[in-house]
This record gives sequence, C-alpha cells and structure tokens, in this order.
Amino acid sequence: MDEYTSACAENSVVSCVNILNFEKTKRMKIDLKADLTIRDIKTTFHETFKFLKLEFFSDKKSKDIGFSKDLMIDNETSLQDLMHPFREGSVHLTGKTTVKAFEHEWMEKFGLNVQVFRKSGLLYLETTSTDEWTLEQQNNEGETASKLEAGEAPRDELDRDQWE
Repeated sequence: MDEYTSACAENSVVSCVNILNFEKTKRMKIDLKADLTIRDIKTTFHETFKFLKLEFFSDKKSKDIGFSKDLMIDNETSLQDLMHPFREGSVHLTGKTTVKAFEHEWMEKFGLNVQVFRKSGLLYLETTSTDEWTLEQQNNEGETASKLEAGEAPRDELDRDQWE
C-alpha cells in the first residue's frame, strides 16, 4: 500500500478512491477506473464535502447561465460509457482547491463537464458566481446555509431534482 490509505477495505465500489488522512491534511485523490459510475464519484465526493455535491453534464455550460438540467448525466453511467476513449488518471484536490480549478481539472484531463453545487437549505445551488472560493469555503457556507429546522427530514443528496 502506498502513502494513501485505500477506501477499498470498506467498500469495493469505491476502491479507486484513496484518501490520505483528509481531515488532517485536506488532500484527496480520486483514481478513475473504467467501471466506476457517476454515482460512485458523487457519493465519495459528498462523503468528504457534506454540503457540496457534484453533477456531470453532457455538454459545456453557458458562461452566464450555467448548465441545463436536461444535460445532466445519469448516476448509473460508467466512466467507460461516458469517456470515448476512456482515459485512466487521477483527480487531486485539497480543501484549498478552488471550485474553478477542480472543475477545470476534470475538463482538461478527461473532457468531463463537472459542476460543484453548494447546499442552501433544502436545495443545491450552482457555485458559478463563487467559483473562486475553495472547496472548504463552499462546504462551510453550505453548512451555515443548511441548518435543518426542527423535525425537518434530511433529503437524498444524489437526487437530481434538488438543485436550482
């Protein structure tokens, strides 16, 4: 085993995701494998950043208005089916990585359109106007804006209809 602690012992579905003491160092590496699904990546990202989520889109966003919901890629799509040809590689991030840099890395390395969303109450908002913020800043803002009211049930974080 290398310097990364593998998450595969806990869950073989996310065997390609390695976390190096993320809570202490705020470093994360996502290794992309052909059989990995969009759900696998989104779930792993959300486990680290509880108030953020990722969405993958089939086309580029408009600079002014962001992505259209009808271009959202289904959670069960594998990376092999999404990328033609499939390219193995890794995405590296820290809590100090800006949203802009994180999204740019997905596009440059893999040709994938990724958008970070921040939780705000019961909805997720595109971070388009705050792309210069770090992932940690976005997550902290999402936590502040999402305190559940007493008795309010948490929602499915992978639900594609929970965004504005």
